[in-house]
Amino acid sequence: LRRPALTGCLALLGALAAACSSDPEPAPRPNVVLIVVDTLRADHVGAFGSDMGLTPNLDALASDALVFRNTVATSSWTRPSVASMFTGQYPTSLDVLTKQDMLSPDVETLAERLAAAGLRCLAVSTNGNAGRSFGFDQGFEQFISRLPKVGYPDDFPVVQADQVTGKALELVDGLSPDEPFFLFLHYIDPHDPYLEHPGLLDTPEPPGRYDGSRRDLDELDHLPLAERTDADIARVRWLYQGEVRYCDVWLGKLFDGLREAGVLDETIVVITADHGEEFREHGDFEHDQLYTEHLHVPLVQ
Repeated sequence: LRRPALTGCLALLGALAAACSSDPEPAPRPNVVLIVVDTLRADHVGAFGSDMGLTPNLDALASDALVFRNTVATSSWTRPSVASMFTGQYPTSLDVLTKQDMLSPDVETLAERLAAAGLRCLAVSTNGNAGRSFGFDQGFEQFISRLPKVGYPDDFPVVQADQVTGKALELVDGLSPDEPFFLFLHYIDPHDPYLEHPGLLDTPEPPGRYDGSRRDLDELDHLPLAERTDADIARVRWLYQGEVRYCDVWLGKLFDGLREAGVLDETIVVITADHGEEFREHGDFEHDQLYTEHLHVPLVQ
C-alpha cells in the first residue's frame, strides 16, 4: 500500500489523542517520539534491504516494530513533506508547495491534537524549512532550533546529531515521570553539506576530487558530463553514507538514554524521512525530482 509518509501513523496517533481526551477513565497514556532523519533513502537502511551496515541501531528498533516497506513521501523536499506528517494532509490541500508557503494556523497539527490530550509537546528542529518561521511550531510548548553548528569554512553550517540527541535527553530529563510527552526530533545529518566522520565506515575513502561542502558539490554538479568521474560520484556517496552512519550512532544513544530514563518501554517511537537523495541515478544530484530515490523513505513504528 503506497501512502503519504506517516499518514497511517498520524491516524493512529490521532485516535490515541481522541481516546485520551474522551475517555472519563483513560488508560495510562504512552509517550510519542517522532523522528525525521532528513534525506534518508530507504535503500540505505538495513531493515529495508541495505547490506551496507549503516543503520544497526535503527535496524534493531525495526526488528521489534512495524516496518512499512513502501512508504512514499508526499514531496521531494522538506517543507511540504513535514507539513503532511504534521497534519495528515497532502501539500496541495495545505497550499504548502513553494519556498514562500507557510503552514496555516487554521490547520490542526499533531502537536496541537496531542497537547489537547494532555501530552507535553517538545521539539528539536534542525531544518529551517520546517521551522518556526513557517508555522511548524504550532502546538509545541518548546520548539528548539538554536543549537551549536559546525561546517566547512565559508560554507553552510549544520546542527549535528550529537546536539539533537543531547538536547532531546535533556528535555526528557526535565519532565516529571507522570507527564506523558510528544517529542519531535529532526536530524539533518544525511542532508548536504556532508561532513566527514573518520573511522565510522568499513569501506575505504574513495579518491574523488571533491569534499562534501555545498561549494564543492555545486561545482561538481555543474561540471560537463565528460569531466565527471566515477570516483568523484563514489566519494560523494561515501560521504553521504558516513552521515547516515553517524546519525544512526546518535539514534542509538537516544534510545539508550530513553531506556536509562525508564521511559522507552512506555513510548511509541516512529522513525521516517522527509525525502531521499539522488546520486546521478537520473542525471542529477540532490532531491528536486520525483523518482524512487527521491520519494521512497523508511517508516518504522
